[in-house]
Amino acid sequence: MKKVFTRRLLPRLRKFGRGLETFFTNMPYVNLQITQGATRKQKEDLVSDITDSLVQRLGKRPEHIHIVIQEIAEENWGFAGMLTDDYRRQAQVGTGAESQEETDA
Repeated sequence: MKKVFTRRLLPRLRKFGRGLETFFTNMPYVNLQITQGATRKQKEDLVSDITDSLVQRLGKRPEHIHIVIQEIAEENWGFAGMLTDDYRRQAQVGTGAESQEETDA
């Protein structure tokens, strides 16, 4: 893929000027995968924090940074050898969280 880009596409992009070439070759892409449940505000804060970090540490321009947030259902995420929803249920039983709920009822 990189050879195709450098041999075929990059020379074509050069005719549009240095700005477009820089845009396509220096564009950070961040794919953030989280379990479902984050609020819109939390996602906004994550995007802002990640952007700030790339600007400060790597000198990237904010308008070149792309961040994709993928929310994954807990039943589709594995952790510690089991699905995350099962893991969390087991952890609640271990801490007594479920038994506390039963006594409250």
